[in-house]
Amino acid sequence: MFALKKIEPRSIKRIKIPVYPVNGKILLSCASFVLIGITHCVSMSTHTELQNELAQYQTDLERNSAESRQRNMEAQARVVEFQKLIGSFKALIDSGKLQIRMVDGRMVVVLASDVLFPSGSAALSAEGQSAVAEVAAIMARMPDKRFQVEGHTDNVPITSRTLLYRFPSNWQLASERAITVLKVMIEGGVKADHISAASFGENKPVRDNASEDGRRANRRIEIVIVPDLSSLPGFEELKKIEAGG
Repeated sequence: MFALKKIEPRSIKRIKIPVYPVNGKILLSCASFVLIGITHCVSMSTHTELQNELAQYQTDLERNSAESRQRNMEAQARVVEFQKLIGSFKALIDSGKLQIRMVDGRMVVVLASDVLFPSGSAALSAEGQSAVAEVAAIMARMPDKRFQVEGHTDNVPITSRTLLYRFPSNWQLASERAITVLKVMIEGGVKADHISAASFGENKPVRDNASEDGRRANRRIEIVIVPDLSSLPGFEELKKIEAGG
């Protein structure tokens, strides 16, 4: 406890008090000055704690700035990669055989099923075979990338008895088509362990199925360039947790 005594106003001198912003709060340190009758309004240990908190605040600020710069660099790299992808497929894009889109943060090559397959079939047309072979030749030159071929349909149910025997639903039709494209891409040079196939059936439409144009847009094959998750923040920490460390 400190002994206090009455302080006359004229005896009080103006002083500068160090101000420390820590964790969103303003902390005042007065260990370095003396008021009449009061010595060290905070203890030296408290002053050291404040200094440590300030140092930690500055460290956190620098780390956050570094992480922000890293995220900006990664974003710019993705933009450059997307531009290169568009450049690689320019001839096919200009010919109307495919489109390049960003879907849920992923780069996607979109091919219309009506170009690739006859109606109700999972066998590629001659034009479709040629288009997929061209795509495969380009993607085979991306050895560090992984791909997923995704099949999509409209919402019109399969009613033909002949077709129902082979494709009980749009799930099966989309799946067969995706696998067909996958096989052609492997034949075209894409590594078998770098590609997979998936079916979404009618469940991920890009347009309203109420119109023929909408249904046509929904019948498609998407080849997704799978993101490298090892470059995401926190990946190393997740690996340590997986390893039990």
